[in-house]
Amino acid sequence: MSCNDLKIFPNISHLRATMQGVLNIVINVEKINQVSMEEAIGRFREIGEANWSAAQPVLRSELPMESANSAFSKIRWEPNELGKG
Repeated sequence: MSCNDLKIFPNISHLRATMQGVLNIVINVEKINQVSMEEAIGRFREIGEANWSAAQPVLRSELPMESANSAFSKIRWEPNELGKG
């Protein structure tokens, strides 16, 4: 399967690996920020905290052309932020 054949569907899945669970969220927004994440979590709650997937994939022209590894490599972490939890 080539990169051009890859289909990305916005979705929300609730992974119950821990007592609280973890949300895996794929959203189609211009910028991921606090507002977009709160809206995605609100949608999850509105649909009864159930897994959801869009019927149509995101158009290839709307997907980023940069890989996640490339994008993450540009983030400059402050040394005092690492390891804090």
